[in-house]
Amino acid sequence: MIFADSSAIAKLYVDEAGSSHMRKFAVLLVSALCRVETTSAIRRKARSGEINESEAEQLVRDFRADLRSKRTDGPELIALSVSTKLLNSAARLVTIHDLRSLDAVQLATALAAREVDPGCDTFACYDERLARVAALHGFTIHSPS
Repeated sequence: MIFADSSAIAKLYVDEAGSSHMRKFAVLLVSALCRVETTSAIRRKARSGEINESEAEQLVRDFRADLRSKRTDGPELIALSVSTKLLNSAARLVTIHDLRSLDAVQLATALAAREVDPGCDTFACYDERLARVAALHGFTIHSPS
């Protein structure tokens, strides 16, 4: 099983380096946090002019449908909830690794997923710092460009 942070999930919806590699997965574990982060990433692409407004709206709809497993042509995204216990773990990760807050929540979610399923040993991520820290925690990193 593969956990994907929001930098990897965004590549499913916006064509950029690494998109084709991410689109080969049928099922991905994600943090519920990605609902906000991925929507933000898509909207940012529209504000910068990389995609137009109608494309952004459709991409956000597709993403949300994938989160609810309502599309048959997209990946199945299994969103893991963010609990108080997980936030406490994220706070410890911030202290240990000097991670940004949302990156720490992403990593804490992946670590919690691996506790439940030791087969969750791959972390898809296109953020260099977060990928390095996830590797320190024993994850194989998936981030081809």
